[in-house]
Amino acid sequence: MNHQVIKEIILNYERHYPVDQWMINGIHIWPNMRFKLYFYLLHSDDQIKKDVVKTTPQKEQTTFGNKWLNYIKAFFTYRNFILKLNKVDTVFMGLKMHRVSYKNTLLNRFFDPIIMIQPDLNFLHLEIDQMPANVQNKSQSFSLPVLRRGLKFSKIFRGDPVQASKSIAVLPLFENFVDELNNEPWNNGDLDCSKSYWNNWTDKVYRKSIWFKTIFQKANLKHLVIASYYGYEDTAAAIFAAGQLGIPSADFQHGPQTGVHMAYTSWLKTPKLGFNTMPTHYWCWDEPSAANINSWHLNGRAVALGNTWLQFNLPKVTYRPSHILYTLQVLNRANLTYFFTDELFKAITSSKYLWVLRLHPRNILSVEELKVYLNQFISEDDYRIEYPAQQSLINSIAQSVVHVSNFSGCFLEAHQMGIPNVIIDQAGYDFYSNYIDDELNYFISKTSANFSSELESIVNKDHTTPSKKEISMAAIHDLFNS
Repeated sequence: MNHQVIKEIILNYERHYPVDQWMINGIHIWPNMRFKLYFYLLHSDDQIKKDVVKTTPQKEQTTFGNKWLNYIKAFFTYRNFILKLNKVDTVFMGLKMHRVSYKNTLLNRFFDPIIMIQPDLNFLHLEIDQMPANVQNKSQSFSLPVLRRGLKFSKIFRGDPVQASKSIAVLPLFENFVDELNNEPWNNGDLDCSKSYWNNWTDKVYRKSIWFKTIFQKANLKHLVIASYYGYEDTAAAIFAAGQLGIPSADFQHGPQTGVHMAYTSWLKTPKLGFNTMPTHYWCWDEPSAANINSWHLNGRAVALGNTWLQFNLPKVTYRPSHILYTLQVLNRANLTYFFTDELFKAITSSKYLWVLRLHPRNILSVEELKVYLNQFISEDDYRIEYPAQQSLINSIAQSVVHVSNFSGCFLEAHQMGIPNVIIDQAGYDFYSNYIDDELNYFISKTSANFSSELESIVNKDHTTPSKKEISMAAIHDLFNS
């Protein structure tokens, strides 16, 4: 099912149901229902099969003997965190997958460059999932699962009673919607959008929002900035709590925000004051991304301020085109034939350049399994597998003659660096059709019989070597004061 069909299915629901009115416990549920539906339809394609977006970070597997030790450690981490809540300008919320190696530490590639140019910024960083040990700005960075464990231990220690949550639902025509959803031919019966599901979801979000509201008040917070506002209970709870306190919140662009990504496009019905689990502002990498959001955003608060990691590194980049870079999606045993077609193998074998196959940060398939599969069709001399931790994506792009991708967000970074892009999948074309110009950005289907010759023609084109750019990096106030 392609992106345009998925988009039309979702918009059809928005046209026929009062989705902007659906609330449980005062929390709007349509945004997260929209995300759930969007990713379900995307993943329903057995050929593409990607990771399902988790709404709760996965828990660590621990033995019973370590459980209480972890609780005690978390308790002291939580106490240290509370002591830091003394006038915090900005809370950043990010994911481990957005960290890159930098000077023997792991740096959040979106937020830490901003922090570097604003040494007087009072901030805290909350990692939505488990945080690695050697992170940049370690004293100001905390893992939310650890903090939650510490809070739980603190409540047990004090003997705090468990609060009963309210359950007030405003859901006009919701049962009709669920009935229609359950009867769709593409619904395999494993898509749970029942009232009980959303009662449970809003209960967890509401409970978490109480904690966020408490710490935001204690910190006298001014701004909340999140990389990927959708897909997690923690982010919905934090945005909801910030909204109750009148604190502006922002989504920081981490990938494509084009006209088919249903977290960022074509919201036909929104409440007068906006959905209370969606951010008030959007930090975008480029003007097309901002324009797409501002076409529906009530207050037009999407601002093109740039990709901070790219801006931070670009003056230091040396362009040495020596290989063809293929940035991969999440691979598993079921989708190898989808991402590696016979035509693609032919292009790799016939190319005068080495192909660098860059793995996705959340890759599932082992490198050993991938090599065994590839070596059935091509020589190991024709390719090299690159781990994300081996070198930064920006350096890898800078060393490429062309960048090849199915539908990766790396397209935008290569585009902004002036490196030719070749999209080879219809899903990628749906995402980036507004960028395709046959001068720097191209589309060739990886199933086309002429794929190899057409790609070779693009590789041999005389593309202008990009020049180094000095780019002034934006600060947090540039977003919220615009």
